[in-house]
Amino acid sequence: MTPKEMLTDISKYMPGDLGDIAMMVPCHVQTLYNINMEKGKPRQIIVNKLQELHGKAMEIKEITENA
Repeated sequence: MTPKEMLTDISKYMPGDLGDIAMMVPCHVQTLYNINMEKGKPRQIIVNKLQELHGKAMEIKEITENA
């Protein structure tokens, strides 16, 4: 899964906007915009944090779909 796909899912299921997500990663909002626009390659630590958040977002998705 690409960082952009993970970010799309995170944005869809996690509460808050990109600023809030940037605080969870932590990184600059501009970094998330660049990932969304597929500009450059994000650092591995950011990708790892996105993977963690993506897992949490998928848990939220599962809970909301089963409620």
